[in-house]
Parts: sequence; C-alpha cells; structure tokens
Amino acid sequence: MNFFTPFAKQKLGQLIPLPLMSLLLILGVVTSIFFIITFAQFSVDDSYITFRYARNFWEFGIWNWNPDKVEFVEAYTNPMYAFISLAPEYFGINPVLIFKFGNFCLFLFLVYLTHREGIKKYATFYLLIYPSVYIHMFSGLETFTFIFFYIYLYILLQKKEFHFNFYLLIFLFPFVRPEGLIFSLIYYYFSIEWKKPHVLRPALIIASAWIFYFIFRYKYFNTFLPNTFEVKGFSSLNYVLNNFLDFKFEFIFLMILFYLIKVYTFRTLIVATFCILLFYTVSDLQMNYANRFSFHVIFPIAIIYLTYFNETVKIPYKIILGILLIIFFGQSLYTSYREIRHQYSNSLYVLKNMAFNLQDFRCGRIMLLGDAGITPYISTWSTIDFIGLANRQIAMNKGISMSYLEKKDPDLIFLFASKKGGEDLFPLFNQNIILDYINLSKKLEKIGYITWHESYYYAVYLKKTDPNFNEIRNIILRAIEESKNDNITNERLVLNWAKREFLRNVLNFKYFKDELNFNGIKSNPMVQCN
Repeated sequence: MNFFTPFAKQKLGQLIPLPLMSLLLILGVVTSIFFIITFAQFSVDDSYITFRYARNFWEFGIWNWNPDKVEFVEAYTNPMYAFISLAPEYFGINPVLIFKFGNFCLFLFLVYLTHREGIKKYATFYLLIYPSVYIHMFSGLETFTFIFFYIYLYILLQKKEFHFNFYLLIFLFPFVRPEGLIFSLIYYYFSIEWKKPHVLRPALIIASAWIFYFIFRYKYFNTFLPNTFEVKGFSSLNYVLNNFLDFKFEFIFLMILFYLIKVYTFRTLIVATFCILLFYTVSDLQMNYANRFSFHVIFPIAIIYLTYFNETVKIPYKIILGILLIIFFGQSLYTSYREIRHQYSNSLYVLKNMAFNLQDFRCGRIMLLGDAGITPYISTWSTIDFIGLANRQIAMNKGISMSYLEKKDPDLIFLFASKKGGEDLFPLFNQNIILDYINLSKKLEKIGYITWHESYYYAVYLKKTDPNFNEIRNIILRAIEESKNDNITNERLVLNWAKREFLRNVLNFKYFKDELNFNGIKSNPMVQCN
C-alpha cells in the first residue's frame, strides 16, 4: 500500500514547453494582481463577531461577546483568530487589517510552495487565478488560513519534515476551525508511520494542551461546543437535499479522485473531506458566501491533486477532472462577483459611522439585530443577535420568542428586509415574531431603511420613549441617507464592475487610511455606565 506520492511516476509524459509554461504563470500573476487590488477592501461583517471578544477584554475586562456577565457565550469557531486579535486591539489597529496582511503573506508562501513542489505548474496557476482565494484571503475570517494549514501539512508530510513547525501546525489546526482536529489527527497518524520512536512526546504535549483548553472553555462557557453548532444544527430533509445537490460536483470530484489515486494518505484525506461535506449537507449553512463551506475543504484537495498527482492520471480521466476544475472556477467567478457586488457598497462603512455615533448612547440600552458583526463591535451596546449565533438562549430554543422579547424590551431593532417599503421581511429567523412584538407593543417607531443593495435592506425601529430619541433618530437617518450612495445597483456586468473597483482601489486608498487610523472608533472614555 502506498503512503506517499510516487514521485517517479509524475515524470511520465512530456512537460509543457517552457515558454508556454512561463506565459501561463505570467498570466496568473497578472490575474492575481488584478484580483488583489479589486478585492482587497472586501471584509465580512461576521469577522467582527470574533474581534468583539478582544475589544471587550481590553475595554471592559471581560471575555464575552456582550460587555456584561448576563450570558457567557462562545460565538466563534476560530479561537486562534480571537486570541491573535488581542494584539491589534491593544494597539488600536483594526484586527481585520492584520488578518488581511497575514493571509496575504500565507498566500505568497503557498504560491512559492506549489511552484517548488509541482513538476508542472498547474497548481500554482490555478491558485493564482481562482477568485474565491482572494475573497476569503481578505474577508477577515479564517477560511484561507485553514486552506494553508491543510496544504502545507500535506507538503511537510510528503517531504517527511517532521520538525517543530509540523507539530505546531498540528496543534494549532483545531483552533483555526473545528474540522482542523480531524485533519490534525490524520496527519499525525501518518507521521507515526515514518517516525515511530519519536512521536510519543509531541503527542502527549499536544493532547494535553488540547484537553486543558477544552476543560477551560467548558468551565468558562458551560457548554461542550461553540454556540454556532446549536444554530447551524440539523435542517429539514428538503434543505438537506438542496445542499446535497449544491455539492454534486464536489462529491463527483472526490469519488473520481478516490478511484484513481491509490495513495493511502491522499485517499484518507478524500474520505475525511467527503464526510465533512456530508455533515454540511445536514447543516443550516448561514453566511456561506462564495461557497466557503465547500471551498475550504475542496480547494486544498484540488491543489494537492494538481501538485502531485495530475501527471499520474490517464488522459481521459485527466480531461474529466479538468472539466470539473473549470466548473469550480466558473462557480467561483460567479459567486465571488455576486457576493462582492452585494457587499462591496459602502454599507459596512455606513454601519461603522453609525455605530461610532451610537457609542454615546450605549448605557442601559439594548440593540436587536441579525448581522452581529461591526455594529455591536463598534457601538459596544448590549446586543441581542436574533439569529442566535451570539445568544445561547435563542440558539437553544431554535429562535427568538415573544416572551424573550417582552423580557429584554429592546430599544433599537434592525430587521432584514427584501424590498424597500412595506413589511417585506425575509421569512427567516422568526422575524415575524419580532414584527408582531413591534406591532403589539406599540413601543417602537419605524425610522426607515438602510440600504445594502437593491434587494437587501435593514428596517430600523427605535423606542418612542427613549430620552434621546431625536439624537438617535438623527444618527439612523444620516446612515439611511449615506447608504443610498455608492451602491452597486446598475453595475450588472462583471467587466463594468471590475473596471470600476480596480480603478477606484488603485487611485483611492482612503479605506486603508481609515482602517489604519483605527483609534478613532474606540469607545468614548467620557461615556461611563453605572
């Protein structure tokens, strides 16, 4: 049974002529530069859910999503990002910039590794031109870091480099995403096959550290699993079937590779990836932007195949796999454009400005919303996340209830709306119950709609009896007016949109200047809550 790549077999067949290979790599580099400049400003609202813990730690002395001890909740699944964000928060630097830069460095290193390891440079070319790489590299979430760990550990395994960095990556992998534990165990098991006398000590150290962390977080949060596991639990059969069909090409790709590649290590990774995708089919895949729940496990498999195994596959199968890779690329191009078009407006910046102005009114007030990222993060208001990612009681009860709303009595509410005007709310997350509460209690007044794009709005409601009603209302109205500007509602052609964003990012670095001057969004020290 083969445990490692048959390097000798990779040399079968003629290499691509050097000039053509060089031309492909030049094309890949040019495409990469275009995507880097175009997508560099993209950030995901959900990334600030994690960063809020570090901010609350330094500003309020508590490790929790809300700056209080009412309910301790673990709303993140990427503890490594949560802990690392302590450093930039302490120095007043936007954490998302640190992770953008860090992932960009990992990307450059991965380009170097694939170029060094592959006889033909297909993997390097595919890595350079794949749009989703850049979406996830700059999102602020952990997706690209997970991909790097996955691929780099396989390369170290292939080269039998079982040194400190190998064991460090195995230790850290579960702290990037929970699935990392599965792959850490797989990679460690295969390292045993080649270094049996020396594996006991690192195994004891790593296992002890994992157990210590698990016990600590259980004692602190009083739960075995992060809150997201409760929210994204098992869905309806119809939803499962739809998810399975969405992953059809990924499943076909994995099954063909399993049949063709006789290397035991790679086959084990394929089986693990297949099982993870099956798990996702029964989950409620919220925030699946740019197909991130399949991308983070399928893309590493594709890169490893192109790096080590492409030349061992017969031409008919190579064509089939090539077609599937082209399909993945096409899906990536479409979803990246769709997501960036929907989120690349100035909406995050509008929310940032609004939240900063709301800081002065945070004492004794509660905000209710579904996008639990940048608005709670900057405003520092006590917040109810009606989706439940950051509220354990809502997650455990599978949604918000009328009794919970009556008990909490929120002062400011943001609801997801699909059309401006009327009550066109998304039929999700028990928003109908929230709307019933608003109508029955008669405590809140609708202020208007903050625009994300042409089919996505925030309907905003404010408590009528708030002593600062006019001041808060004016802040919301200003955000509503600002959100109407610079939204990509007419840029339906990819080339028109890409040209505009590319030129704007080359000529205007205001975004990065604003983010580097991050001290401006720190809480007003004059606002003291009893």
